[in-house]
Amino acid sequence: MDELNVAVEKLTASRGRQKHQLSTLKKELKMTETDADENACRIRTQMEAVTNDLKSTKSLLDETTRREKQVICCLNMRALFSCFCLWLSFTSIN
Repeated sequence: MDELNVAVEKLTASRGRQKHQLSTLKKELKMTETDADENACRIRTQMEAVTNDLKSTKSLLDETTRREKQVICCLNMRALFSCFCLWLSFTSIN
């Protein structure tokens, strides 16, 4: 009978420890879930910021490319005009 009582006391003590461990694990899990939610929110916000930055950069690159084409066209026109003026000066000499 004493052995049975000792076994019951051991099981009761073990049950108490396991209950405490389970409670601790539940708290840690809840904290981990909260951290994961916060991290996901932060990452989502950062991704939106990066996406917006990329869109702005692409827009600026498109605008720069357009302006570069205009400058090249203008330079080509200047070169053509210079050639035309040079031709006129040669023809007026002759």
